[in-house]
Amino acid sequence: MNIKPADTSFTKDTLFQLLGNRRRRWAIRYLTHNKCTQLSELAEQIAAWEAGIPVEQVTARQRKRAYTSLQQTHLPALDEADVIDFSVTSGDIEVTERLETLDIYLEVVPSVPSRGVCIISASDWLVVWYYWR
Repeated sequence: MNIKPADTSFTKDTLFQLLGNRRRRWAIRYLTHNKCTQLSELAEQIAAWEAGIPVEQVTARQRKRAYTSLQQTHLPALDEADVIDFSVTSGDIEVTERLETLDIYLEVVPSVPSRGVCIISASDWLVVWYYWR
């Protein structure tokens, strides 16, 4: 019996789709350091990052806005790409080994200006990253 390792690569289109949204990038960054978490914790942290405030100062409205978009859009997209295992009913989030592949691309993002183009060298091809705020 020949067992193949899990495929951790992504197509260019999938990379652009997964990394093309700031909330999704923040979710990936958070999940890199918190392999198992709850949707409520992730939403609260992302709301804090968006507002530039400590988690303790996040309002219910800010938290709900982040929670809803994560639950309905961003986490299902990451789940469909097998980056995470997300349970809509319980809010449980657990990362898969594919997450590490995405995190490599985020190493460049913090140093990129809020608008513009960044070219990231990735193995034998270039990713042209359109970074919109």
